[in-house]
Amino acid sequence: NSEFKQLFDKANRKLNFIGVIFDLENLHSQLIDLKAQSETEKFWSDNQKAKKVMVEINEIEQNINLISNFENRLKEAN
Repeated sequence: NSEFKQLFDKANRKLNFIGVIFDLENLHSQLIDLKAQSETEKFWSDNQKAKKVMVEINEIEQNINLISNFENRLKEAN
């Protein structure tokens, strides 16, 4: 467990060093905006655009889950 913690600490320092910031607040904001778009009356009138928005919603949800899981594992290691 100590070795695992050291690896995560090292990875976390590297991520911070190169400026990688997981901006969950921004992702949540984007998700709210896209979901609001998807709830409008004429959303499906442009099927191509609607499909792109739905794909983007799915990708953002996956990214949020991935980042949240990673952060939880980091916390558990400490």
